[in-house]
Amino acid sequence: MAAVSPCRMRNFVPLALAATLTACGGGSSAPPIPLAISSFSASPTDAVTGHRVTLSWSVSGATSLAISGIGSVSGTHVDVNPTADTDYVLTASNSGGSITAHAQVTVYPPPVVWFAPFPFNKTPDPGVVDFFSLFNANAPWAEAASHIQVFKLYEQVMSFPDASLKTLFADLRRRHIALALEFGPLLVGACGGGIEGFRGDRGLQTAQRIRNLGGALQYVAFDEPDYFGALYDGPNACRYTPDQVVQNAMQSVNALRSVFPDLVVGDIEVVPAVGVAPDWLDRYQQWLDAWTRITGSPLAFLHVDVPIDGDWRGGVEAMRRAVQGRNLLFGLIYVGEGNADTEWVASAEQFASDYENKGGTVPDQKIFQSWIHYPTHALPETDPTTFTYAIDRYFRTRTQLTLQPPGSSLQGQLLTGAGAQVTDAAVNVTATPLFGTGQLDTFASAGTVPTGTQTVTFGARVNLECAGSGPSDFTLSDFTLDTGATGALTADFTNQLVDWGTWGTADTVAMNGNLLHVALTSSQYFGLNHVAQPFTAEGVPYQLRIRAALAPGSSGNGCLIAVFQNATAEISRQSLFLQPQPIALGTPITANDGTFAQALGAAPTVDYALWALYPGSPTLWPSAAFARVAQSPLVSVATTALPAATAGEAYSAPLTASGGKVPYLWVGSGLPPGLTLLSSGSVAGTPTTKGIYTVNGIVIDDATPSGVAQRQWSLTVQ
Repeated sequence: MAAVSPCRMRNFVPLALAATLTACGGGSSAPPIPLAISSFSASPTDAVTGHRVTLSWSVSGATSLAISGIGSVSGTHVDVNPTADTDYVLTASNSGGSITAHAQVTVYPPPVVWFAPFPFNKTPDPGVVDFFSLFNANAPWAEAASHIQVFKLYEQVMSFPDASLKTLFADLRRRHIALALEFGPLLVGACGGGIEGFRGDRGLQTAQRIRNLGGALQYVAFDEPDYFGALYDGPNACRYTPDQVVQNAMQSVNALRSVFPDLVVGDIEVVPAVGVAPDWLDRYQQWLDAWTRITGSPLAFLHVDVPIDGDWRGGVEAMRRAVQGRNLLFGLIYVGEGNADTEWVASAEQFASDYENKGGTVPDQKIFQSWIHYPTHALPETDPTTFTYAIDRYFRTRTQLTLQPPGSSLQGQLLTGAGAQVTDAAVNVTATPLFGTGQLDTFASAGTVPTGTQTVTFGARVNLECAGSGPSDFTLSDFTLDTGATGALTADFTNQLVDWGTWGTADTVAMNGNLLHVALTSSQYFGLNHVAQPFTAEGVPYQLRIRAALAPGSSGNGCLIAVFQNATAEISRQSLFLQPQPIALGTPITANDGTFAQALGAAPTVDYALWALYPGSPTLWPSAAFARVAQSPLVSVATTALPAATAGEAYSAPLTASGGKVPYLWVGSGLPPGLTLLSSGSVAGTPTTKGIYTVNGIVIDDATPSGVAQRQWSLTVQ
């Protein structure tokens, strides 16, 4: 064996003996300073792919530092952007050797798809009874789980036992599903008691418990703080300004961030909120802007909670444009309705399909959420009545319908998103008048009589209790709730208004033979109820049919309802929106190349919307295509110029639009500081800064799909 020189041996010498060595070349040498890594950590330890993570350390005695995957480092910290789970290894070295320390970072995918089932606690509360079974090691939802990036908890979940929550947090981490909390951030003061959204006092305790049980909270979604803190006008209402909502909510955010410093904060709000505040769109935008101005950074996202049984489309499109114009992520809550699991699953799928296929866009974030008695089960995903089954259905292969300009017949083609022909598929072709015709139509829906039903009340609402606003002119004939062999309920106006009650401010509430005629403006409201009728057919399928007519040329607004009640309160209601009804033209079958044709001889002679609707299959997602067959113009912006403004002086300039379907909503950008483009259609305020500004105005009408027109103006502030 060859001799090894002392110089080559020194790294093998124990540190305690280093002082006895003589350096090569003669003379004594000072021993190396002892190495120590006091700390090495990552913040946050759980991060979304590509987001910044700070690695920090405290080291003594080192002459060099290196981190795996990074290389040599200096100082006390470095920022990294991991795209996968990473075990960072810090190596500290000096002439006496080296030591290491580890910091683990768990990386989650971007938060596109959220899952938020409501957990069942005790009878008669709503919720998913097998909620905690989702977190068993072999829980049967592997496919659905593979699509989910964020699991959102209701704050009420924290009432469950520690052991259940520990299992929940560990399983989400194992699946690389991030944790979010839906949370009412407002603190009760002189107002707010008993109002949703005012649960901020629980924030710190909730965050600490999540941390102590092994969870890592990454997102908080506010539970409608502006709706309940500013717009709501009922008992104990606060009627806050946007700034006051921000200042109140920030107290809870600061408490949460004392435990989870990198918490991402976003919001949920009801859209549209016409029944609460006609200027809801303006006030939501003021709240978003106040948050940015006061906190120094914008909210990360806005999730929209839609009353899906009303006229929501124009409001959602206007809110989407306002949100994305502020560079926020726009999310839509996909939720269902109904009195049985099968109804809820079908309703949730229908809402998602209607939004995405009838003129909407695919949201930046999709939130699958429940909060009523249904669905009662999340598992297994192979069961058509469960929540996870509904999620799997959403991720079927996408399809697309294309149409040629219609003539005497409609020609089209059905393809998959990848361009493959879909053969032997039924396509439903309908024509929906753009405006009322004065003819009686049947408004219909189906469902299941809810458990506990003792009575049913028929009625109607306009600008009251149902989403939608604007003028309305209609005639009512009769109501029928048919449960087949179990029996039927009916109500009509044969005896005029006997057994009926009306209220509100409508200009016209008058009998015309056996028909009730109602007409009102957008600033008025109307309510109608029949006396409650006994009905004890719980759990039985029903058909609801209501005959009504929209006045010629009217757009339609309001809803027709059947309310199911127990001995003391409403259980649920079925609402049918007052709008022109579709006319079935035929159901052609696609050929080998995916094409189809349908004669249009039965189409109406008035302006109409022509729709081709593919309902989907077990493997294919639904799709729709649209053509407008009309002489009436599309919506357009009529205002061609804005008058000059003077800094420090009040300014108001009306905007006008024409065509399409009223009512309109306006949003804008590029305005001078101090000016706002109001949703009602005007630029108003007091400008503060001189200059020449390019103002972008967008008007959205109430059609399906939403009609949109844009215009730019130059505005000089002198």
